[in-house]
Amino acid sequence: MSLDQFRAKDTDTATELESLRTQHLQKYLQSQGLYESTEEAQLREEVLGHLDQIVKEWVRGVARHLGLSESVAQEANATIFTFGSYRLGVHAPGADIDVLCVGPQYAKREHHFFGSQPYCLEQVLAGVPGVQEITAVAEAYVPVMKIKFKGVEMDVLYASLAQFLIPENLDLSHNSVLRGCDEQSVRSLNGCRVTDTILRSVPDVSTFRLALKAVKLWAEKRGVYSNVSGYLGGVNMALLVAKICKWYPRKLACTIVMMVFMHFTTKYWRWPDAVHLVPQKDDPSMGLPVWNPMDDRDRKSLMPIITPVYPAMNSTHNVTRCTMFVMMQEFERAFEICKSILFSPRNTTDWSPLFEPLAFFEVPKAFYVLIELIANNSGDMEKWDGWVRSRVRHLVRVLEEHANVRPFPESKSAPSEEHPEDSRPRKYYFLCITKRSPQLDEVNPNGMTAPKTYSLQRNAGATQGPAKTSINITQPIRNFTEQVRAWKDAREGMEVRPLVKRQADLPAWAFPQGYNPLLRRKQAAGTADAAPAAAAAPQPTKPAGASSAGASAPVAAAGAAAAAAPGAGMSAEVTTASGADGEGVGDSTSAGNVAATGPTGAAATASPAQSAQPVLESRQLSAAAAAAQPSRVLRQHQQQQQQQQEQEQQQQQQQRVDA
Repeated sequence: MSLDQFRAKDTDTATELESLRTQHLQKYLQSQGLYESTEEAQLREEVLGHLDQIVKEWVRGVARHLGLSESVAQEANATIFTFGSYRLGVHAPGADIDVLCVGPQYAKREHHFFGSQPYCLEQVLAGVPGVQEITAVAEAYVPVMKIKFKGVEMDVLYASLAQFLIPENLDLSHNSVLRGCDEQSVRSLNGCRVTDTILRSVPDVSTFRLALKAVKLWAEKRGVYSNVSGYLGGVNMALLVAKICKWYPRKLACTIVMMVFMHFTTKYWRWPDAVHLVPQKDDPSMGLPVWNPMDDRDRKSLMPIITPVYPAMNSTHNVTRCTMFVMMQEFERAFEICKSILFSPRNTTDWSPLFEPLAFFEVPKAFYVLIELIANNSGDMEKWDGWVRSRVRHLVRVLEEHANVRPFPESKSAPSEEHPEDSRPRKYYFLCITKRSPQLDEVNPNGMTAPKTYSLQRNAGATQGPAKTSINITQPIRNFTEQVRAWKDAREGMEVRPLVKRQADLPAWAFPQGYNPLLRRKQAAGTADAAPAAAAAPQPTKPAGASSAGASAPVAAAGAAAAAAPGAGMSAEVTTASGADGEGVGDSTSAGNVAATGPTGAAATASPAQSAQPVLESRQLSAAAAAAQPSRVLRQHQQQQQQQQEQEQQQQQQQRVDA
C-alpha cells in the first residue's frame, strides 16, 4: 500500500498491522524507562496535595499580615494547578512538575511570594519538613521558584488575579481571568490554559500521549529538544502532535508519529506559514498584544507554532536559520525510518533506528566552540547559566551568517578530577561549526529566494594547489563575551571562557562513551601501520651475540610515540587547518584566550598560564608529529619496495609474452 493510499484510508478502522506496530512502539518506550512506577505516581499526588494545603495557609497569613479582618482571612484562598508534561500525562520518571499557584489580588509576587519575611511563601516553604532545596528566580521572564519536596522537583509559578476571593473550582479557560493581571501573571496563567486546550482538542487522549512520548524521546536522542537553544520545546511538540491527531482522528500512535515528521517538513508544510491548533481568536477589549504575521517582529519568524489561547503567541520565536535547517533534516530522516517501519511486511518491529542517538561530537570536518562557565557556588552558577545560555542563541544567529552552526541543546559538566586545583562549579556549552550549507541560502524568512549573506576569507599567500578558505569567528566570539560581561547582575567569580577546538582536541568526558573515538581510531591506525613497517624495514648487520630485539627497539619506540600522540601530524593553527575540502575555522588562539568575568573585579582576560595553553598544545602537537616521522619514512620505504616488485613482475611477464 502506498503512502497516499495509507493517508486516504483514515476513515477506516485501524488495521491489525497498525495495532501491532503501535504495541511494539509502546513496549519500546517502556524499555526506555519512560513510565513511572505506581509508587512514584502516588508520591507525586501526595506532595501536590500537601503543597495545596501549604499555599492556603500561606495566603491566610498574608491577609492577617496586611491587617484584614479575621473573617476575611478565614475566607482567603489560593489554589494550585499543574501544567506542562505532567498535566499532559507524558512526564518521565524523576521529571519535575510545573505548578501554578493562583492567589488573590492583595498577595503580591514581589512582596509575598518571594522574600525572606515570615509571611512570604519562600520562607514558609523553607520551614516545611521535607523541603530540601529552594531556588528563587524572581528576575526570569516567567518568575519561578524551584523546590524539591520529598524528592519531587517542582517549578512553582505565581499569578495574582484581580479578585479578592479565589474560588476553589476556579475555571482558567475564560479570558476574563486575565483581566487586570500583570504580564508575568498572564504568561503563567497561559501555561495552564494552553495545556488544557490541547487536551480538549485531541480526539483520543491515550493515542496523543503515546505519540507525544515517542516524539519527545526522538527529539532528546537526536539533539533537537530545547526551546532555549532554538529547537523544539515540550509545548511545541505537543501542539504539532495534537494537530496531527485532529487531522487523523482514527489513526493509532505509530501512524501519528510518522505523520508528524511527514507533514511538517518543508516538502509538505510551507514554512513560515503558522501552525494553529485552533482558529486564532482575539479579544480587543483586553488590549493584549497577539501574534500578527503582518507585524515586523512576527513577520521574521521562521517556524511559527502559535499557542491556542488568548493572547496568541509564537512559541518558537527562538528558532534560527541553522536550527530550523537541522530540524528539517531530522524530520526527513525520521519520516523515512517511520515509513520503512510501518510498511515493512515483517510482523516484528524494531523502533530503535528512529531513536538512534546523535553523534554530535563526531561530525566530519567540523570544529567546535566550547563555552566554559565558572561561578563560585551552585546558586551563582544557576543564575549565570541562565544568563549566558540566553546569550548563546544570539551568538548562533551571528555565526550562522558565516558558517553552519549546530548548538548542542544541553550543557555538560566535567568530572571533578578535571580541575583538581579549582573546585568551583563549571558548565560547558558546545557549538558545532562546519562549512556553510548551500541549502541555507535558498530561502529567506519570507520563503523567497535570498542572496548569500556570508563570505569566506581566503588565506593570503596561497599560490599553489587548491585555495584554502577559512571562516574567521574571532570577532563574533569577542563580541559575545563583551555582551555577557555587561550583565548588570554579574557577581565576583562569574567567568566565561570560549575556546575553539578540533574534534581530536575535545575532552573525553564530552563523549557519551567516555573517550574520544577519533583518537582511538588514530591510535589504532598508528599501531597497525607501525607493525608492517617495522617488519619490512631493512635490518642492519648485527655483531655476533647481539640481541635481535635491540635492533627493532627504535622502530617500536617510534611507532608507540606516533600511536600515543593525540592529533599527531595535525596543524595547531585553526586559521590554516583545513579538511579535505580546504575548509577551516578561524583563530583558535585569540578565541581561546578571550575570557570574561563580572564587573565586580575578576579578570577580563585569561591568565598567563591560560594564554600559554594553546602555545603549549601546539608544541606538543609538533613534538608528536616529529616523533611520528620515522614511521612515515618506513611506510614510504615499504611503498617504494612494493612498486619496485610490481615493476619487476611486469617486466618478467612482458619478457614471457615476447618469448
